Amino acid sequence: MAYPKALYVGAAVWQAQLAGVLPRDALTDRADLSPEARMSRRLFKASALLRHLADRLDASPAMQRPAVAMVLIGPVLWSRLVAGDGAVKAQVHVAGPEEGDVVAVTDVAVLEAIADGTIGIGAAIDTGLIRLYGAPGAAQSARRWLEGSPS
Repeated sequence: MAYPKALYVGAAVWQAQLAGVLPRDALTDRADLSPEARMSRRLFKASALLRHLADRLDASPAMQRPAVAMVLIGPVLWSRLVAGDGAVKAQVHVAGPEEGDVVAVTDVAVLEAIADGTIGIGAAIDTGLIRLYGAPGAAQSARRWLEGSPS
C-alpha cells in the first residue's frame, strides 16, 4: 500500500529477462546449492552491486542528492544510498527507509545490467524496472542524481 504498483517491477523484470534485456538468475538452476546457500549468494551479489552503484554516483555538493532507500524485490533487501563527505555510501541491510528518503524498488538483475552497462538508470526507470516513490521534487532530484545529470 505504501508503494503502489511496486509489484509491477517483478513483471517488468520477468519480461525483460524473457526478451534477453536482463540477465536471468544463474543461481536458480544450481541444484548443488541449498535454498539457504542460493539466498546467501544472492545477498552477497546484491551487496556488491549496491556498493558498485554507490561508487559511481556523484557526491559533489553541487547536486541535490536526497537519500535513496532501495529495496530489491527478490531478496527483499533494504539498503540506502547516502551522499556525504565527498563520497556516496551504500548502507546495506538496513531496516527500511528513513524519513524523507526517496524509495527505489528494483531487482538484483536490474542492478547487474546497470553495472555492466547493458541498461541505463533512466531507461530502467522509464521501462518500469525501477520505480521511485517520494515527494515529487525529491523523486525528480533522486532520478537526476542516479542518472548522473546536473540538478
